[in-house]
Amino acid sequence: MQIKVISSSEVLPLRHKILRPGLDRKEAIFSDDDLATTKHFAVVEAEIIIAVVTMRATTEVPEDLLFLDFKKNSWVQLRGMAVIESKQGKGVGNFLIRSIIDKNLLDPAYKAIWCNARTYALPFYQKLGFKEVGNEFETKVGPHFIMYKTI
Repeated sequence: MQIKVISSSEVLPLRHKILRPGLDRKEAIFSDDDLATTKHFAVVEAEIIIAVVTMRATTEVPEDLLFLDFKKNSWVQLRGMAVIESKQGKGVGNFLIRSIIDKNLLDPAYKAIWCNARTYALPFYQKLGFKEVGNEFETKVGPHFIMYKTI
């Protein structure tokens, strides 16, 4: 397995299939996908993308994270984390996130990663050192919590 930086168009098929099944493909396109401050990463195995995630620089964070008191340019949002069904629960997602952090693939100005984590994925993020804050909230794809990890 290896980590690659990929384009937004390469991230889209897996993001749509895993995170937005049954919805129009456009629901898997994020408005900030093509910004210069957004990076897309993939785990590739035998030249097949088996996991994807998007990391987006953000100057605004949810109110529940303001207690951390970081500068506006210190945050990166993890979005669209998806692993193909046959590899889920086998450490691929963990490998992806840990590799991005451990190999310093993010701008060193970032001090924390935050995400809107699906409630059923809380244990995955907790194993990576993320902490949840605030109350559970609903989106069109189900219940979520805000989570963060300092880096």
